[in-house]
Amino acid sequence: MKLLLARGIDINRLDASSYSAIYAYAVHSVSCSQCNHIEGMSFLINQGTDLDCGRCTPLFVAAQYGAMRLVELLVLKGANVNVE
Repeated sequence: MKLLLARGIDINRLDASSYSAIYAYAVHSVSCSQCNHIEGMSFLINQGTDLDCGRCTPLFVAAQYGAMRLVELLVLKGANVNVE
């Protein structure tokens, strides 16, 4: 991710299915018990990613899978808890 950002990738660009990079990272995080998802998610947030863009938000994914540390981080960093 750091390499892509260094090369100028738009961190808020949506893919063909209208999913964002932070959404994809959230999906990976909740499915990988050995990943340091808090550090990686913090990195993306600190790069200025939009927490509420795309078809589905990372907060929704984290809540759906009970990833409470991730939910807490996203809410603390300003994720909209009322996105429909």
